[in-house]
Amino acid sequence: MAFIKELGNWKYEYRHAHDQLSVLATGGNRFYEMSDNDYMSDVLRDMNKRGKFFRDLKGDPYNYYTGETDNFGKVVPHGSVTIKQLSLDPKLKIALKHFIGFKTDKKGDEGQDYFEISRREDYLSKVGILENNGMISLTLSDKKKYVYISGIKLPGLDYTDINKSKDVVIDVARLASQQIFPPSAGVTAWYDIQQLPEVVEQMRSYAISEYQSILQQLEK
Repeated sequence: MAFIKELGNWKYEYRHAHDQLSVLATGGNRFYEMSDNDYMSDVLRDMNKRGKFFRDLKGDPYNYYTGETDNFGKVVPHGSVTIKQLSLDPKLKIALKHFIGFKTDKKGDEGQDYFEISRREDYLSKVGILENNGMISLTLSDKKKYVYISGIKLPGLDYTDINKSKDVVIDVARLASQQIFPPSAGVTAWYDIQQLPEVVEQMRSYAISEYQSILQQLEK
């Protein structure tokens, strides 16, 4: 009986301690402020430390290739956006975050979790994440949340600027530069979109690193 009593006390103390670390979030769901480790968090921790996993990725030309120079003799890295930015900026840190729901600033709005939000709210939240240097992971229909990696600046997704009042505003000129051409004669199923230069350059960067990886395998 004494053991069962102590076991009950331990369970109460454990649950009470963990409840203090949780918060009531959107949709009335309770979430822990800090989650347990998983594979993705281990990988990101290694990459922030520039550890073995990061070095292995960087050592493969498919992910990172530096055999090209510009007109001034400066080395031009190609390949993964993430590996390039972590290599060029030693102080850069990336983090794993969770999207748990959508909430407005209206009084009394308790928010809705990922199951309950509309397609428009889903779209707006993901665009906001992308514009704020977030890389969205897979979103599963049977989960109330999804994860994304923050800290990586994706090319071609920044349409904002800071005005004289230090407010974030839409950069109309930059947005307008991404022209949309109407369908050609007799074609009505698609539109041509002129991508921004940094997007085209990143696609070229992927092609160069993949080509070098193929050459390396052929030489073995």
